[in-house]
Amino acid sequence: MFSADYEEFLEALADPDHEQHEDMVHWSGGDFDAEDAGADTIIERFERLAKKWAPRRRKPKATI
Repeated sequence: MFSADYEEFLEALADPDHEQHEDMVHWSGGDFDAEDAGADTIIERFERLAKKWAPRRRKPKATI
């Protein structure tokens, strides 16, 4: 179950007439849709991290 604070946060974001709507939109970083987790953005960022963290081939050390 959600905490009371989170429920109030979602209510304020969902209701443009809520007295804390603008503050919560600003605090959360912009537009927010509680029904949309932003799967496309999550996948894109995950793929970027996976590429960054992928093992890289190492060049063999030169022998003298």
